[in-house]
Amino acid sequence: MLEIKELTKEYGTGELCIKALDNVSLVIEAGDILAITGKSGSGKTTLLKMIGGIDYPTDGSVLYGEKNLSDYSNSEILQYRNRVVGFVFQDFKLVEELSVEENIGVPAKIAKTKIDEEYYQTIIENLELGGIERKFPNALSGGQQQRVAIARALINKPRMLLCDEPTGNLDKETGNHVIELLFHIRKLFQTTIIIVTHDSEIAGRCDKIVELSDGHIVS
Repeated sequence: MLEIKELTKEYGTGELCIKALDNVSLVIEAGDILAITGKSGSGKTTLLKMIGGIDYPTDGSVLYGEKNLSDYSNSEILQYRNRVVGFVFQDFKLVEELSVEENIGVPAKIAKTKIDEEYYQTIIENLELGGIERKFPNALSGGQQQRVAIARALINKPRMLLCDEPTGNLDKETGNHVIELLFHIRKLFQTTIIIVTHDSEIAGRCDKIVELSDGHIVS
């Protein structure tokens, strides 16, 4: 379970201060698929960064395992980012010089851990990446690149998958396929999945929806 308590994030000071998040509280249960919605600038990506330990709040807390992420040591927060959460970005963020197989293995290499080959093959099979593992990103379609990005996010067996507009650069049919895969991943691995999205159809399929407006939860 992840608990967010009275979370506030401010950028700048004085008259230039912007509150990206303002007193946000939320509980995310293990195995949930949660959609975070709202207009551009509402605080969606900021909230995802706080959950992922990429950025820290001005006030409030993000509790994982009853411990505030702000109290983690440098080594603990690095391990949290690498092992507890997996990140999926709108623009894929694949390394162009690395093959599909090498891109997928990057988090394991950073963690200095050996890849579980049986688990790896399960990911490859379920994300339909068989046969393209030696290819490079510039030879892949947008849908294939996003599936590689999801595989990379999963390779260290994270408990949470954080997806920032995962279908934003895809056509509707390909985007729907990616969402189907995310639901399949939850079923396979009991992964908690948090999806930032503008798409009301995608949000409507999730277990829970949190809508943000000007840094506040409005529904």
